[in-house]
Amino acid sequence: MKLFIVTRELTVNVDYTVDPYIARLVNQLDAIQIHSPGNLNPVIMVDDRYSLPTDSSQSTSINAFKFSDFFFQSSDTLNSISIDTNRIYKSISKVDQQGSYIVIDCGLYHISHIEDLVDKLASTCFQFPVLTSNHLVFVVPLAIQSQIARRINAVFNNLPATNYKSSSNKVKMLLISATLKKVHLLLPTVSSVIVKAGVLFRLLLSRLVRVRG
Repeated sequence: MKLFIVTRELTVNVDYTVDPYIARLVNQLDAIQIHSPGNLNPVIMVDDRYSLPTDSSQSTSINAFKFSDFFFQSSDTLNSISIDTNRIYKSISKVDQQGSYIVIDCGLYHISHIEDLVDKLASTCFQFPVLTSNHLVFVVPLAIQSQIARRINAVFNNLPATNYKSSSNKVKMLLISATLKKVHLLLPTVSSVIVKAGVLFRLLLSRLVRVRG
């Protein structure tokens, strides 16, 4: 399974669930050469599609969805957004061809709603491994592309999302700890130098007293 996070064009009102935009997008993504990282699912961020080649001769199975296709349909949630896991499974399980590209246009919804979809989609794929034979494409705003990519990497590859603040604090504590260890190792040497300096000072002082006496 390859996981793509593509930025949507905010200046142009493009519906990525309608041809020919979706076909051109998938053809460009399919042309990207990716080295398999072992058991991990590669996560690819794409913010410039114009420099990517397009190979229209390759026929690729495409299944496109809008973010609203996964909403929980209930009278209690008409004024709120709730992602329905059952609707995710029913929609994606209809993709019967392996190696298909499943494109989800996340629109301009809040990042918390998109992360909720990512979490539930990953859970559904793990429960039904046959779904992992396909490729997922998330179309998101540029402003949240990196955050969504980290979330996708965390849930689909079972890796912890990086917290830069906590990571920075841990690095600082590690440096402080290493410095303290160096000081601790140098203490015997430092203390011996101080002792020797004290002895020399006392000898010098005693000689000065004798000379004056």
